Amino acid sequence: MDKDILKEALTEIFDERTVYDNQTHSDHHQFVGQLIEEAKRKRERRERLRQQVTGWGAITFLSGLGIGAYHLFVDFIKKVSH
Repeated sequence: MDKDILKEALTEIFDERTVYDNQTHSDHHQFVGQLIEEAKRKRERRERLRQQVTGWGAITFLSGLGIGAYHLFVDFIKKVSH
C-alpha cells in the first residue's frame, strides 16, 4: 500500500472521528450547562423556602408572645377589677 494513500485514509478516518467527538463534546457541554442551571435553580428555591420558613417562624413566635402578653394583661385587669 502506498504511504500517501494510507496517510490519506487515516486522516479521513480521524477527521470523521473528530467531527463526531466535537459534536459529542459540544453535547456534553450543553448537558453539563443544563445540570448547572438546574442545580442553581434548586439552590435558589431552597434559599427562598428557608427564608419563608424563617420569616413565618419569627411571625409565629412574635404572635405567641403577643397572645401571651394579651392573656397576662386580661388576667391582670380581671384581678384589679375585683
